[in-house]
Amino acid sequence: PSFSMHSSHRSWHRLDCPVCLDPLFKPLGFECGHAFCESCVDEVVKKDSSSGEELVNGRVETRVNCPVCRSKSLRSKLTRLPEVERLTKAMYPQSTKSRQKEIDDETERIVREVFSKYGQKQDCNVM
Repeated sequence: PSFSMHSSHRSWHRLDCPVCLDPLFKPLGFECGHAFCESCVDEVVKKDSSSGEELVNGRVETRVNCPVCRSKSLRSKLTRLPEVERLTKAMYPQSTKSRQKEIDDETERIVREVFSKYGQKQDCNVM
């Protein structure tokens, strides 16, 4: 897929995730050329009944369908798009910061929940 900046303003929609409609955050590219936020891909895998697992070369792989064109792919074959991520951060710095804060807040909430459920962190002695 082409993510060039030299086209008209209309091409900027390619920096938006077709699932959440926000600017791409930690974008992953499918083999078909469509790109999505990593968290949106994970949500699609959870909700799509045709997604699932299959055995590939002796390994269990997660199968996922592109939400736009329904082409089949393996989760491990999705490609990180660092250039698109840098461009999105430059074009939408506030959106990127707020998405990262949401993730940080959720991580902190989960850590607190685990610690409250299982007590304080114990030292782990590995010999």
